[in-house]
Amino acid sequence: MRVFAGLPVQHSEYIESAMDLLVQPVVGGIHQLQRDAQLIVASTAVTALVDGWTSNVLARKIRFRYYAFLAMTLSESSTFSCS
Repeated sequence: MRVFAGLPVQHSEYIESAMDLLVQPVVGGIHQLQRDAQLIVASTAVTALVDGWTSNVLARKIRFRYYAFLAMTLSESSTFSCS
């Protein structure tokens, strides 16, 4: 991960891989649905992914540093797009 002035400026490869494996197939499969339905399905998939990560983090009592949080935020905003 590249860091600029102490803050990450590049997304996490782990997050990118998870998005590619778990969310991208959903996005690839919804292209024939109406736009509203696409958004509902994509939102549900991302919500399920985040809920799963959250449950795992809470169950294992994993602690993140602030920079790791920023990297995940970058990953979520740059990796996923529904078009």
